Amino acid sequence: MAPFCKDEEKYKVVDDLIKQIDKSSSYNLILADINYLPFKEQSFDSIVSSLVLCSVGNVNSTFKELNMVLKSKGKYFFWEHSVFHKKSMIIFKSFFIYTWKFFTNGCDYNIDNVSNLESIKWGHIKLHKKYSSLIKFLGIYYIYGVITKK
Repeated sequence: MAPFCKDEEKYKVVDDLIKQIDKSSSYNLILADINYLPFKEQSFDSIVSSLVLCSVGNVNSTFKELNMVLKSKGKYFFWEHSVFHKKSMIIFKSFFIYTWKFFTNGCDYNIDNVSNLESIKWGHIKLHKKYSSLIKFLGIYYIYGVITKK
């Protein structure tokens, strides 16, 4: 998605992509702020997010909302990136962070998503790390896994 598009344009882009993928299904697409989800408590058996946490303003608020809408024993599947704990790399990257955020719609590549996800108290986490030479130069690595709600 382009960093300059309005919410209506984002909705249309996502809507068009879904229509191309599965023309036989009906669905409701809801574009919402992750910090104020418009769903009833315990509405979902599972939630999937991909490269979201680096762009939210407050991860604790996000986790609170996910906990609210996820059913008991529900699963939160995630694919994110996290930063290497190398101080020199973080300092070096901080010179470029504002340019990076501009072109990536707010992504913070200096975020420690491992610590963020491990801080969740409402579930049991299974977390895996995947190192890639493609993103190694950014000082980050991928993490993926599932949190099962208690």
